[in-house]
Amino acid sequence: MTAPSQVLKIHRPDDWHVHLRDGDMLKTVVPYTSEIYGRAIVMPNLASPSRLLMRRSPTASVFSMRCPPGMISRR
Repeated sequence: MTAPSQVLKIHRPDDWHVHLRDGDMLKTVVPYTSEIYGRAIVMPNLASPSRLLMRRSPTASVFSMRCPPGMISRR
């Protein structure tokens, strides 16, 4: 008797540790990440990390602007 084959397909996995940068590198990384992954936990490495502690919303807006429409889920 042969055991049935089991297949697990992950169509759009999660990236649980993606780093973003400012400027051109942000423009390069975000479209690639959003194309491959369904969700990402962002570890921001920006030129001024202290501004993230003061104002988190502007960073989220920059991230949103770089992603294709419909790729951001705000919960």
